[in-house]
Amino acid sequence: MPLRQRRLPGRPARHDRRHRQPLCRLARIRGHGLPPALLAPGGPVRGRGRQCRLLHRAGGGGIGAACLSIEPLPQAFAALRRNIAVNDMGGRVQALNLGLASQPGVLRFTSRLDTVNHVLSKEEDHADAVEVPVRTLDEVVGDASPALLKMDVEGYETEVLAGAQRVLANPALRALILELNGSGRRYGFDEDAIRRQLRDLGFTACAYRPFERALTPRAETAAGGNTLFARDLEYVENRLRTAPAFRVSGWEL
Repeated sequence: MPLRQRRLPGRPARHDRRHRQPLCRLARIRGHGLPPALLAPGGPVRGRGRQCRLLHRAGGGGIGAACLSIEPLPQAFAALRRNIAVNDMGGRVQALNLGLASQPGVLRFTSRLDTVNHVLSKEEDHADAVEVPVRTLDEVVGDASPALLKMDVEGYETEVLAGAQRVLANPALRALILELNGSGRRYGFDEDAIRRQLRDLGFTACAYRPFERALTPRAETAAGGNTLFARDLEYVENRLRTAPAFRVSGWEL
């Protein structure tokens, strides 16, 4: 099924089903090609942050997996809900308007920085900051067993993962996609500690070649945005080999 993206307010919107917006261009296929292959014919996926909207439509929701998408900012959450509706995925994608942290509470977020909105550090102060309720991922997931976690939290990974210890320890979780680009320094976090934690849990940093459906080891600190961490590689590679073909932005993968 071709996937469509409804545009944000202030931009030309084409909601007619005849005008279907390609979700991912080739530059994004490497990042979003793995979820459909890993999750088919159906399995749970969890996402948090702006990019999980893309993940769910190109990944879990698009091939029938159950998805949970967590978006903290009200405007972005409204856009997420519209995108779920326009792609007819309301029965497969559950959306929650909240944030994630190491413990329940309330955090202040920037709201006018577009793709780099983030939790305010102690040294920051923005006049447009908004307060958002936060919970732990363990609490939100409950008894479910996610197979894949995609996170884009602009440097707040340390706190989010601290509230996801049960999810991380569950062997059903086969892959995480994280963007570790040094943004954690604004909070005083050491992202190398995240890499060490994931290694201790059995995860390996990998590169994914979607057209060959192949995983190859990569440097944990390699440049290039998101890093895929996978464990139980024999299981993951078998899923990649045997999953049915699907299409993303006109490309068959």
